[in-house]
Amino acid sequence: MAHYNGQFVAQIDNGEEEVNVTFDVTFTMSPIIPGRKYMRNGDPGYPDEGGEIEIINVINKSGTIFPDDQEDRLLTWCYKYAEKDDKYARY
Repeated sequence: MAHYNGQFVAQIDNGEEEVNVTFDVTFTMSPIIPGRKYMRNGDPGYPDEGGEIEIINVINKSGTIFPDDQEDRLLTWCYKYAEKDDKYARY
């Protein structure tokens, strides 16, 4: 399981305009084991396994609470962040 720390920028509506707020994010990601589209004999293969993300911490130093509507963006960001890192586990 790889452990990551990074900064995620969320767009938050403060009532007057959308502002960018930076959050420090700590998460883990399990290794990804690639699947196979087809077996040698032509039978259907199997999908990728792993790649589960567990968010450990999402912190903003000014006390801003992380908005629920940004959760999908955060998970996408975690995958992209992990792919750029040397620890990214894809076997």
